[in-house]
Amino acid sequence: MSRKKQFIAGAICPQCSEMDSLVLYADDQSVACVSCGFTKSSEQRDQETKQAEPKKSDANKAPSAKHQRAASFKNSEQINITNLDD
Repeated sequence: MSRKKQFIAGAICPQCSEMDSLVLYADDQSVACVSCGFTKSSEQRDQETKQAEPKKSDANKAPSAKHQRAASFKNSEQINITNLDD
């Protein structure tokens, strides 16, 4: 019995760089390339996703002085534009 699979439109294989060659298998959510044979299990994808997510402690940090100045400049620039329209 063959496994049910669905092509992932627009996806590029990370190994051979072929577009539209990746399939998603319905039974275990693994991904495979029909061109070069590259495979990745759902567990591997989940682990990579967890590593790429920002840490909660990083999200709660205050912005750096450089970012604060840029935000202040941006806000004052918006105020100036508003004042010009009056």
